[in-house]
Amino acid sequence: MEDIKIKHNYDKVIKEAMDVFKNHTLDFFVEGLAPIKEVLSTEITRIEAVRTSADKVFKLEDNTGLHLEMQIIISNEDLKDFAIRNILLGAQHKIEFKTIVLTIKKPSKNLKLKSLSVEFSPKFIILSERDADETLRKLKSGENKNPIELLYLMFYTSKEGKSVSELLDSSIKLVPKILESRKEINKLNNLLLVNASSVISNENLKKILEANMTTLEGTPLFDALVSIGEERGEARGRAEAIDTLFSLLEDGYSLEEAKEILQSKAN
Repeated sequence: MEDIKIKHNYDKVIKEAMDVFKNHTLDFFVEGLAPIKEVLSTEITRIEAVRTSADKVFKLEDNTGLHLEMQIIISNEDLKDFAIRNILLGAQHKIEFKTIVLTIKKPSKNLKLKSLSVEFSPKFIILSERDADETLRKLKSGENKNPIELLYLMFYTSKEGKSVSELLDSSIKLVPKILESRKEINKLNNLLLVNASSVISNENLKKILEANMTTLEGTPLFDALVSIGEERGEARGRAEAIDTLFSLLEDGYSLEEAKEILQSKAN
């Protein structure tokens, strides 16, 4: 597997995925979790009236809480922060909370909870330990229909040597086979592109997008500029959308900022 260097947006992606796909996302983390009953406030009021926040917080139907965090590299200080949030959330909502941490690489063996006299054992979901090839086989056969697998497949390890770019290409092609709702397809594609822009070079990402424009049609990122080039033909409009997008990325804009600029030009 290629060395993955996350640049931005990793926490935003999982938050939006939870909003749209809800219990599919819980199944992706841990089998057997009770379904989501309600979304709780992520704001935590501390005794000294200082406010902090967790990434995502839910009340489940078994009357327990789920505290979800996304962290690429986990330090002892992060572990301490997670424990403090877990305690404060439990006190604030009057229910017991479990903490799940989504991460790319396995935490250090030296990772220990320091300076807190509490027992705290979060569940770590380590994406690089998941089997990309077996997951892809199950997705293609229909045995696995969880759309969140497609969102993070590019971070799994391929024993067959598939690159991050190849895994992304496979994910994009499978989206319309896993989902039926056009709204959900567009949302998942958009989140896929946000994840991909963090780990794949602009050159490789551009090639993948050009090869999958039919599948990606309807994604807000590209629809915004396609309308500008319609009088010159659909293909040219799409090409202009891609070229403009990557010019913005190369100028240092984030994917979300680029989308807003494209949308303003289309309007």
